[in-house]
Amino acid sequence: MPDLVVGTLEKGYETIMSAATPANRAALAMFVVAEVHPFTDGNGRTARLAMNLFLTEGGLTRIIIPTVYRDDYISALKAMSSNSLPTPLVRMLGRAACFSRWVNMSSKAGTFNDLQRSNALGRPATDQLSFDDSLVSTQRGQ
Repeated sequence: MPDLVVGTLEKGYETIMSAATPANRAALAMFVVAEVHPFTDGNGRTARLAMNLFLTEGGLTRIIIPTVYRDDYISALKAMSSNSLPTPLVRMLGRAACFSRWVNMSSKAGTFNDLQRSNALGRPATDQLSFDDSLVSTQRGQ
């Protein structure tokens, strides 16, 4: 219902801003934009941009959702939407955050090498995200 979009986004923003941590605000921002679907195109990109804005403001690593991880991303959003259970969304975002910290962003070549090694740009139906998450710290800079 297009006439409810603005009010729903305003209420969503109140909920987002009341969340206790930057990570919670980021996840809620992503979910609210994806759920309300205010645009004819670009809702997912806008949702991830909003999420990364809150992560950046909180000094946390921005999250990349790899192409190969798209089905997990969509499933987690659907679970949150239909069941109001945050567990799949939290689990999916946690894994994506771990992956995002793992990717070597110091050079273009390093980044593309890691994206290729991890199957990040693969197809969800045939490939699987693969990286050594034991090498990743939980906070930026550690």
